[in-house]
Amino acid sequence: MEKINGGIPPLHLSGNIYENWRFFIQRFKNYLKATEMDKKNQATQCAQLLHMVGEDGFRIYNTFKFEDNEREKIEPLIAKFENYFKPRSNISNVRYNLFTRKQHEGEPIANFITEVTTLAQQCELGDLEDSLIKTCITCGVADERMRQRLLEDDEMTLEKAITLCKSMESSHEQAVKIGTSKNEIHYISKKNFNASRQHRNKMTSQSSANREQRPSSRHRNNINGNRRSKDIPKCYRCGLDHQGQICRAIKAKCNFCNKLGHYSKMCTQKQINVVEKSADESESLFLGLVNNHSDQLGRDDDFENFIINFEVNNKTLKCKLDTGAMANVITKSNLISLKRNVKIQKSNCNLTTFSNDKIAVLGKCNLKCKYEGKYYNIDFYVVDVDAPSIIGLPTCKSLKVIKRIHSLEVNERPPPLMKYDDIKLKYSELFTGIGCLDEPYTIRVDHTVMPVVHP
Repeated sequence: MEKINGGIPPLHLSGNIYENWRFFIQRFKNYLKATEMDKKNQATQCAQLLHMVGEDGFRIYNTFKFEDNEREKIEPLIAKFENYFKPRSNISNVRYNLFTRKQHEGEPIANFITEVTTLAQQCELGDLEDSLIKTCITCGVADERMRQRLLEDDEMTLEKAITLCKSMESSHEQAVKIGTSKNEIHYISKKNFNASRQHRNKMTSQSSANREQRPSSRHRNNINGNRRSKDIPKCYRCGLDHQGQICRAIKAKCNFCNKLGHYSKMCTQKQINVVEKSADESESLFLGLVNNHSDQLGRDDDFENFIINFEVNNKTLKCKLDTGAMANVITKSNLISLKRNVKIQKSNCNLTTFSNDKIAVLGKCNLKCKYEGKYYNIDFYVVDVDAPSIIGLPTCKSLKVIKRIHSLEVNERPPPLMKYDDIKLKYSELFTGIGCLDEPYTIRVDHTVMPVVHP
């Protein structure tokens, strides 16, 4: 049976039936050429197709009606199946799916390009098909660097664009593998260094034991030397005990703060990781009152009304509502207390108070905060000051914790408006004669101002 079918499985009538049919008939036509079956009479070709299409496909064939000039001819038979399986699709809907297709997280670029190409073939794009496929790939790729490279060359063909995308994805994967192997090599080197250090300590202890059998004066010197070695503090660069020698970590680069001179295990900024530089332009944001009485939180009843409690990483973060501030601020101590490894972006933003004093910004972070059963992704600027964390006006409005009142209710009924005739009668002296001032009034003209003419 497999020889008769040429290795082509029967047509699957589940899932995307039309795509299954297109793939099946493509393989069937290739089979006819490979076996020179296309040189035989059309009745034989039709019989071969009906045999390979499977039992369900043959039942569909029995529903077809042919004209006399269409019987036992391969092209009309294929057209009948094509018309049967082809969906009555809405071109606008298919084009919408094409133009809104985005690369999913973790999806290989080859799969994404194949999906876009398949959708484009159903859209009847004509001569613009290749150009629009390239545009959809450019707009839909998840890698921003890849999108920039595609936009640099407007004359790039679809084939070159596909090659570029696959090459960049492959290069990125290789770079990740190389970075991983470097970390493994560093770990092995560290183990070897510790092993060699233990060996040196063992040799030193044996040498000390031999010296203990020497005269008493040297014995006393060894005792004093051992006592001094116990008083040696751990090196702040590498964390080991050594004296009178250059530390190996003096030229090492920390994996946390990216500074030279210490290992990552001795880094004092281990709780906060600066990972990337923000591309935002420098801007200045105004903050309202920033005091250093953080212990006031929770003591004053009036002040408590302006405190909002967020839940971050199962920890409570208290923030002050400040409608005079244009940014959200979290202190370094509060961020560390959350015990969460937060990525902090470098920021060029300047924070200023009402007195025009600038507050140093350590960076910008995004926290997933839970408030009243809902989760919000809120941006905070990180500062190192002794003050409460602040929620600014934009976020207050987003959380709907404040409301702007445009009108006030007045208990007393306002007097009715006076009509023109009543006003003219009541203030008749103002509407008669020519008014004049009791004293001369001098009008000063600024000659430096450019004169203008109003119509």
